[in-house]
Amino acid sequence: MFFGAVALYVAAIFVLSHFSGAFFQDFGLRIWDKSIHALEYLPMGFLLTGWLANWKRPPRGRVVLVVMVLAMVLVLGALDETHQFFVPGRTASLGDLLADVVGGILGAIIGLVVFSRWRS
Repeated sequence: MFFGAVALYVAAIFVLSHFSGAFFQDFGLRIWDKSIHALEYLPMGFLLTGWLANWKRPPRGRVVLVVMVLAMVLVLGALDETHQFFVPGRTASLGDLLADVVGGILGAIIGLVVFSRWRS
């Protein structure tokens, strides 16, 4: 269940990343860019945590799980930023990638709390 949700969410992010920055400004989205990146990747961290926590053989320990989520968010964020580099009207930046990672880690922490209570 979680893998499908992760796949759909990642696909949605990459589809939205293909639109120019002007597209989002037309909808009044003038919020600080870094907060959008963090909020965009927070659910991804949450979903990845749920996926990993519900494997048949989940990672041992919370730190290992968060590190695995961090690695996945970092790779997916880097791919997204690379993709944006080639989209007219979009830019790629390390600051955006850092915001993606912060959002992903926050999502993972929330996921740890939710899924540890859910399994109990």
